[in-house]
Amino acid sequence: MAFHETLNYEKGAAPLYAQIEEILKKKIESGEYKKGEIIPGEKELMEQFGVSRVTVRQAMGALANGGYVKSQRGVGTEVIFDKINEHIKGVISFTDEMKLHNITMETTYCTMEKLHANQQIAAQLSVEEGENCYCLTRVRCVDGSPLVYTKTYLVAKADYPTDSTYYKESLYKYL
Repeated sequence: MAFHETLNYEKGAAPLYAQIEEILKKKIESGEYKKGEIIPGEKELMEQFGVSRVTVRQAMGALANGGYVKSQRGVGTEVIFDKINEHIKGVISFTDEMKLHNITMETTYCTMEKLHANQQIAAQLSVEEGENCYCLTRVRCVDGSPLVYTKTYLVAKADYPTDSTYYKESLYKYL
């Protein structure tokens, strides 16, 4: 069966290479393609997804840049991603985790807005669609360079301030 049926060709959809990258990433993360395995080659992926060689190469390049695969001429593309199972002893904020590594974080962009949960957000938060929730968007930097961009959705169990100055540091500490 051809996989190209799963690609979204609608206007405004993610580029085909990004969709293929996401499909392959899920297969790797789920263990369908295990570390050390050679995944299907360009020609097979072109046939499976019904796309051009350029599109497949873009997807594979993105997977390689993300640390999921590495290509070797004459060998193929090998899965190098390995799930890390950490034994978590407790919840720690991103800010505190960075401090453990002697990295000082700075929030350079921050917004907090109250909104109504759409279908996807409602499902993730286990609330009714249209229910009030909050969206915290932040860019966290190290030495002036962006390190992480996050969107955090919160159930409106409390009346959180929308003034972004409250959220420049650790969200866990604020909550």
